[in-house]
Amino acid sequence: MIDWYKVLVAVLWIFGAALLLAGFSYHYWLAGEMGIKVKEQLDRPPFLRIMYLSFILIGLGLAGSSVRWWETAVWIVFIIFNIINIFQLKNE
Repeated sequence: MIDWYKVLVAVLWIFGAALLLAGFSYHYWLAGEMGIKVKEQLDRPPFLRIMYLSFILIGLGLAGSSVRWWETAVWIVFIIFNIINIFQLKNE
């Protein structure tokens, strides 16, 4: 029988990792097109939003698949940290 909970948490972190890779790839290309350094492009809010969102998805997937309570706690702290960072970006 398929354990749908495990499938769901796996989809979350895999989608988060794919989003992070796609965002990095696009902004790497965009930096080349705009003639700026990659670091400058990656410090801009459009990429940072993608990065923090993907970190939240990765954290949700890994928190959901954690076995020990302290592993889950670490991932929840990681998720909260990234949620705070997204809200700070919106306020800038």
